[in-house]
Amino acid sequence: MSKRILIVLAGLAALPLQAGTDDLFADRFMGVATEFNAVWSPDVELVEGDAVAALIDVDASGAVFTFSTALLTAAGVDFTPGEIMVLEGVALRRVDGVSPSGTETIVTTSQAALNEAITSGQMDWSLGIGFEEIASAEMFIPGRGTGCSPAFDPEAQQISFECSFDDYTMAMNLSRTGSTTTIQYQVTKGTDQANASITGTGTLSNFDANGSASFDGGELTGFQQNTRDAQMDLNIALAAAGSGSNDLNFEVPFPIIRIPFNVGPIPMSIDIGVQFVAIMEVPLAATASATASADFRYRGDTGFTYEGATVDTTATINDHDFLNGEFDSASNFVSVDAGFGIAFPRVSLNVLTSEVAWVHTGFTLQSSLRFGPICKVGIAGLVVQGGYQLEIMGVEIFSEQATFAQEERRVESEGCPQRGVGALSFPSI
Repeated sequence: MSKRILIVLAGLAALPLQAGTDDLFADRFMGVATEFNAVWSPDVELVEGDAVAALIDVDASGAVFTFSTALLTAAGVDFTPGEIMVLEGVALRRVDGVSPSGTETIVTTSQAALNEAITSGQMDWSLGIGFEEIASAEMFIPGRGTGCSPAFDPEAQQISFECSFDDYTMAMNLSRTGSTTTIQYQVTKGTDQANASITGTGTLSNFDANGSASFDGGELTGFQQNTRDAQMDLNIALAAAGSGSNDLNFEVPFPIIRIPFNVGPIPMSIDIGVQFVAIMEVPLAATASATASADFRYRGDTGFTYEGATVDTTATINDHDFLNGEFDSASNFVSVDAGFGIAFPRVSLNVLTSEVAWVHTGFTLQSSLRFGPICKVGIAGLVVQGGYQLEIMGVEIFSEQATFAQEERRVESEGCPQRGVGALSFPSI
């Protein structure tokens, strides 16, 4: 049975001044261009510029803000329950309560949507996502206590992590080389006698991300988020021997790379993550085994567009290939299934503290054996998937996960029933 993990890092983006300094590979992007033009609602209390220094603390939930009363007064800021607090680069929240506490003012808040604060206006952002200027990045470790141990070596410009979940151990290293990032990963399961090992290397080239949001009459009228010229080359090699039955569906519970930026006073970020999936039905008693390896190539564009009613999704695979595929499996009259998939990069757009849109490119490799009749199957697959949730923008519309584009290459022995073995997929986390 496949198990799933979802770990929410509540309040992370709401902490003052931390979004740009405490994240892995912070300030590592090639450049960001933004534009913000807005007419604020009369209910907005805008705290910007030097006035932001009045903020002393935000609690772990991101709902309770502590300010210096003297600095609020000097800045002419007077919070009133019911209005919307826009705190430049930190938060946009509805004020529920205001109470004095000595020399401090405590403001309790709840979530507010962008359209409640912006009567009309336009937001635009464009980022060239590369791997430059990371030598001065600081370490951010949300994975502590969740079975993961991240590490960052600024001198070598390398990030690494190791995660343990059920019977699996997953390790990954990323290092910058010019305009590309090199990745190395390994997933292991079991003991010396009954084990599975998946290894691989790959390169991710710089790519572009851009988007926009428009408002009119206090409503979201348009939204776009696009990635352009994503380029990934990857190798997967799998070997399993009597490793038993145990599936895996695991998303690393923190962004490997976070790129924080502001559009006007609104804090946003692009997060890059990874998801692993595996199926292992390789019985020890049947002396079962399975091996597979292949090289993958992907070049493509993806996009989300909302224009007042529905969200349209697009994906263009400009170039792809499966090379050097080798598959084998064996057992004493017992079915065998061994498969592995890595979804990388998983690119998500976050507005305030909410994930608004995400997309990943998944690469899968599978080796299977069936009896009655005897059938050996090898499958190399490529899938582009994504999802969206526009509630923070003011629209109750979402898609947990959809497949935008999919390609596969199958190798089958003679006598196999048509489509007797399905390709490995990436379930929603």
